[in-house]
Amino acid sequence: MSDEANPALDLDPKVKEFIDSLTPERVKYLEASIQFSRDRESAGRFLKFLGLLFAFVTGAIVAWDKVAVYLQAGGKHP
Repeated sequence: MSDEANPALDLDPKVKEFIDSLTPERVKYLEASIQFSRDRESAGRFLKFLGLLFAFVTGAIVAWDKVAVYLQAGGKHP
């Protein structure tokens, strides 16, 4: 393998030191931490979606209520 094909040779010395210090147990914890971060981000996006959905449905209900009041008033503004 040539030196040009190995991107690990271009790493910062501190990064190389960190990679060399990883034990299987530390790798497991690091992977779990990364997965937790991804899950948390996905949960945050899902909650934002639910909030927007709630706002849309609430707005539709309020609008429909206003239309119903308008129609009950015989087409006149109450």
